[in-house]
Amino acid sequence: MALDPPELFGPENAQVASLRAFPYESGIRPGKLAGLVGAPELPHLLPLAYDETSDLWSPWDVDVVNEVYVITAGTPTATDGTFTLTVLGETTAAIAHDAVAATIDAALEALTIVPAGGVGVVDGGGGLAADGGTATISFTGGLAGLPVGMSADFALLVGSAHTMENTVDGSGAGTDQIDGFLWSPSHAFESSEDGERLVQILRRGQVHHDDIPLLEGSDESQAELTAALVDTNRLRTLGLDIVGVPGVH
Repeated sequence: MALDPPELFGPENAQVASLRAFPYESGIRPGKLAGLVGAPELPHLLPLAYDETSDLWSPWDVDVVNEVYVITAGTPTATDGTFTLTVLGETTAAIAHDAVAATIDAALEALTIVPAGGVGVVDGGGGLAADGGTATISFTGGLAGLPVGMSADFALLVGSAHTMENTVDGSGAGTDQIDGFLWSPSHAFESSEDGERLVQILRRGQVHHDDIPLLEGSDESQAELTAALVDTNRLRTLGLDIVGVPGVH
């Protein structure tokens, strides 16, 4: 649907002169905002995330749930042998039956599929060297929010086998990425029957870090917003140039 000029740019007071936001050519384009029942008014320059599957935009958030696995030693624990872990089809080298958290972490990060910092391992109850001890593995960083689907092979353990449980499924990958900014307050545009709103989104342009607001009532912090803006190379491939990021500009 073609937009009339008043719809395209919203009310004049939406473009606040004091804000340092400068659209590039064809930088402001229409987009469908997901229906947000009972949501607060969304302010000018609110960071947004885009879902390619639904073709909808929504307020940026960091509600990413990391996939977690817990390896539990038997009672009594294994006395010898090794085991392996497989992530997205790639298998680790043999890991000792009583390996500590750092050793398991290193074995996983040695996989080409696991980026540096993409996993964290914590021992519990004495670790795998203790009866009933545990090693909790969380996928973070570049694997944050992804359904990793890790499996284990404990067949070569001696004495008794460990067990592994997927205690938390990964979800929300990508929702921590900022793909654009709301160019005028959401109330300036009428909702459709399904609650979606056709709004204007700054997709190409320069925005100053200090002028980007957080959503009122959200759990996101200023530090989390800054962290999402640090990846300036990715944002620039989208046509967004964020200036004034602490420690970057």
